[in-house]
Amino acid sequence: MKFNSLLVCLLMIGLLGSLAVPAEAVRPNMGKGMMRGEKMGPERIFKDLNLTAEQKTKLLESRQAMERDLLPSRQKNEELMMKMRTEMTKDKPDRGAIEGYLKEINKNRLNSELKRTDFLLKFWGILTPEQKEKFRKTEKENWNKIRKGNR
Repeated sequence: MKFNSLLVCLLMIGLLGSLAVPAEAVRPNMGKGMMRGEKMGPERIFKDLNLTAEQKTKLLESRQAMERDLLPSRQKNEELMMKMRTEMTKDKPDRGAIEGYLKEINKNRLNSELKRTDFLLKFWGILTPEQKEKFRKTEKENWNKIRKGNR
């Protein structure tokens, strides 16, 4: 009995640990710069790319619409995570139920990523060729810094 409890506990820690992805892995531009007070998000993009007022409006409207669309999925995943944690802490967890929760969570995550991709494609569509080139250059520099460990 002690062995089963220990096994369940270790599995739960491993599973929950793998689901707890650091913000830097999801959004590599966040992290140390935030501690130095550097602005992130739309404000930085507006400044770096010198967006017009019309471009700024389109970008903000698209982003707000995306965030509204993502909220129900985010809330559903939080609910599913709580149910999964409850199942994992039972004396005899049901692997099938846990698998079902994981499948649903991953389906929601995929849909969220697709909505983010739609937003990024809209964003890309409002940029001029010069702004696209500037964006490519900036992103390449950022990724090079991340790979070298300099943020």
